[in-house]
Amino acid sequence: MTEAPKYLSHFLFIAVLCAWPLGIGMYLLLKRLAERKLHQMEHPDDLTSEEMLNELRYGFIHRRQVVVRTQTEYLPFLIERVRESIDRGLGDEQVRTLLDRVDLHKPQSRQKAMFPIECEGISSDLVFEWIRDEADRIELTVWAVKPVAAAVKQFATGIPKAVPRLKATNPPRE
Repeated sequence: MTEAPKYLSHFLFIAVLCAWPLGIGMYLLLKRLAERKLHQMEHPDDLTSEEMLNELRYGFIHRRQVVVRTQTEYLPFLIERVRESIDRGLGDEQVRTLLDRVDLHKPQSRQKAMFPIECEGISSDLVFEWIRDEADRIELTVWAVKPVAAAVKQFATGIPKAVPRLKATNPPRE
């Protein structure tokens, strides 16, 4: 009976002796792979042309600017058109907050709001900047990716235009 535990202890000793270098080898391999990935991210000149094109497509999103001048009563419909053209982002609570901000801010002061969105698989920021007058006429500038900007422009052609009398106390920042 003493023979079985003796062989078992030899087997465990050999297993530990083999597993320890294997564990260190796996650690070194994973460390090397992580360092290589970090180096690729820090030095984009080593990227292939396909990787560079993906970086340009997803890293530097070109946004278009659309200016809409109308009555504030058309804003909920405009925002809903924006929501229809995006995949994710701009939830109900954010829309309510945005519309409340437009109503609550003093006329003749320029305000801005930014929301993260995803449209056609591209993550970007949707930026609204507005100024309104005492008669609830508003000039809304929207910076968005091309499909969203096109939807805003199309909607803006179908609503009555109103040119607010503006004398901004906070000039726009470039």
